[in-house]
Amino acid sequence: MLKKLSISLVSLSLVLSILTNSYIFAEATNEQVPMESLGQAIQEYNIENQKTFENESEDLKERVLSHPEDPILAEAAQYLDIEPEVKENTTLDYFSTEIVLFDSSGKGVSLESYVDQLDAKASTNKSIAPSSAEQAISPQAQGGVVFTNELTGNLNNRNIVHTVKYVSDIGSVPDKVSVDNYLFKSTSRNGTYTKASYKYNNAMKKGSTLVNSLRAETKYWKGNLIASIYDNGVKAGGINRDTGIILYNNAALPYYKYVDTFSGKVNIEPASTTWQKVSNPVTWDNDKRGAYISWYISTYGNPNITWGGYDIHHIKPREYGGSNANSNLMPVPRNLHNSLISPWWASYNKG
Repeated sequence: MLKKLSISLVSLSLVLSILTNSYIFAEATNEQVPMESLGQAIQEYNIENQKTFENESEDLKERVLSHPEDPILAEAAQYLDIEPEVKENTTLDYFSTEIVLFDSSGKGVSLESYVDQLDAKASTNKSIAPSSAEQAISPQAQGGVVFTNELTGNLNNRNIVHTVKYVSDIGSVPDKVSVDNYLFKSTSRNGTYTKASYKYNNAMKKGSTLVNSLRAETKYWKGNLIASIYDNGVKAGGINRDTGIILYNNAALPYYKYVDTFSGKVNIEPASTTWQKVSNPVTWDNDKRGAYISWYISTYGNPNITWGGYDIHHIKPREYGGSNANSNLMPVPRNLHNSLISPWWASYNKG
């Protein structure tokens, strides 16, 4: 699988410097701030994410180009640099390019698996006859289809959007391409995923997209692409590929997973999206804050930061039953806490 990104995970920390200056909601009132400022932050943040894509396909591209004897691979290589479209007020949470190759026998395989097979065969042949290794590999694929598979959060209408695009054909053009586009959701990352929405196109045209969109709710979400390729009247190949799993809230914002690099502490995502507010949350005051800071320094050493610019974050919020135990606490820059973390919880099963 190529060029994938799940920005609800630690990769969000790559754009910390961009996002910490942008307020998504006013914490005290939960009122949304002007979309221009949010849109600018998201735009820059998506551009930063695109940079990570450039490196992830380089290894496979190099392997693809190492087999010049196969003309299909030479054509496929040009699609390994596809970049997603950056949209205003939309979070780019997952993106991959999927290339499915097929032959006359009706067998289909992903580009990556196809290259794996060629590499393995080359390695075997070279151990026997190094000088004739490349000649021993004959091209098998006669055609292919290129898809992109994308999962985004639309902050304007608060929708989760799974988009599949039929980008192009490679080599032999198939008779027909059919695509199923699913959105699945679950109350926990490793729980049971149920079908939330479904779209189908029995005969997609090259260059067309199949969009599946649904109003966000606080759940773990993933998209699923199923494609069937038909050639000469029979099924010649196909693909069944999930996106990454993204935890969204009701505002279609992905969960921000911040890492305190000094201690290694992470504000881990909630184990469940069904937490309920408690009637008597634990209290928090300056004395407890001071005690935690003292414990932090004695445990991890002095990070030499200005503590006045940091909040002590409850990983499981007090209003949902989180405790004041040191294991549930971590220091977070105040502007980040106010602009991303607290606002995410403000739309946890709300709004």
